[in-house]
Amino acid sequence: MFDSPLEFQDVGHCYGEQLVLSEVNLSLAPGELVSVLGASGSGKSTLLRTAAGFVTPTSGSIRLSGRVVVSGGVERVAPEERRVGMMFQDFALFPHMTVAENIGFGLRESGEARIRELVGVLGLDGLEERMPGSLSGGQQQRVGLARALAPKPALLLLDEPFANLEGALRFEIGREVLRIVEQERIGALLVTHDREEALGLAHRVAVLAAEGSTGSRLEQVGPPETVYRWPRTAAVASLTGRVSFTENEMQRWSSVRPHEATFSPREGGPARVVERRYMGASWEITVATPGGEVLVDAPTDAVPSLGAHGDLLVHVETVIPPLTP
Repeated sequence: MFDSPLEFQDVGHCYGEQLVLSEVNLSLAPGELVSVLGASGSGKSTLLRTAAGFVTPTSGSIRLSGRVVVSGGVERVAPEERRVGMMFQDFALFPHMTVAENIGFGLRESGEARIRELVGVLGLDGLEERMPGSLSGGQQQRVGLARALAPKPALLLLDEPFANLEGALRFEIGREVLRIVEQERIGALLVTHDREEALGLAHRVAVLAAEGSTGSRLEQVGPPETVYRWPRTAAVASLTGRVSFTENEMQRWSSVRPHEATFSPREGGPARVVERRYMGASWEITVATPGGEVLVDAPTDAVPSLGAHGDLLVHVETVIPPLTP
């Protein structure tokens, strides 16, 4: 039996009269990276900051490694005593300190050994005496990761840490983070609005979405493939990838991914191509049907012409609750 590195229990938060988070429940296992996926303004950074101690939630409780750090709107454990490491979007390195000094900042004992260990693990050999301003973006982010890991935290919080990195480098650093999280048995929480990042790096995805004035809730939590293929709500489907919503004769709403449908041209067919977009490896076509417009991926060597009629065949559809106006 183990204590969860992080456990949210009915966590809610208000900024004045504005309800931002409502009844958030989520726990992490050691060595697990969970991504919180949500649109801008959904409260995902606020949720992360409640764990760090930068924001005190107005309701619910938070446990770190079995220890209550917040409950009933009251901070029980100060941020500096929570054994939490944090990576930021803008790297947040000290510009007047060397790489080694940045990594060792805050270490009390065995600092030199831990710095050498992390320099080797993260491929920073030879850069120890360099200043942050002379490093590339990827190198700076590795230094930021090393500094967050140096005190051997039980929990690593990642606040859109790869947003300023180029595509290939984002996933390279992301995979490095995942490897270390698993190796050192740290719980990690990544907040992002990038669905590829959320689905591609995490063991589980937690989708945070707001509905009206009730504050954001976790609409679905599960393995990336489960959340993508079987979304429980329209918000989950939209946040995790390209999707269309259709209504059938029984007035049941379904979500359909572009790769889950095909269009077959046929004169007089009930479906019609109303838009085409070249995507590189394929074309994305918009097909108008009696149940609504559907996005379909079409191969480049067999893309139907604009205005073509035909039949839409849906291979996979997921029934979801009725769409709200």
